[in-house]
Amino acid sequence: MHLSAWVNHYFPDDSWLVSVPEKRIQGAKKIFEQRKSNNQELSLLECMQFCDKRDLLLKSPEFMKDFDFSRRNFESFVKNLEEIRNNLAHSNYSIIETIE
Repeated sequence: MHLSAWVNHYFPDDSWLVSVPEKRIQGAKKIFEQRKSNNQELSLLECMQFCDKRDLLLKSPEFMKDFDFSRRNFESFVKNLEEIRNNLAHSNYSIIETIE
């Protein structure tokens, strides 16, 4: 959610759309339509993959400067975040194993 907020801040008015390959946008549009049919109101950006949001922020010199990130530091930071996110998102089986 925070990555989306920062992308919105540094790429106002969906200006990020021109920085993402069309194939990635089409994938997000499919997810957007699925969620829309399930009455989940999200923006197209919220349907983009984690890595797409990461890449957008890497392309923003203002973001990198404001947060005092080098490219390497940001990539390392986000890699750790992505690993935590993936562990949480896919942890149902390991949680059940731990309880039993």
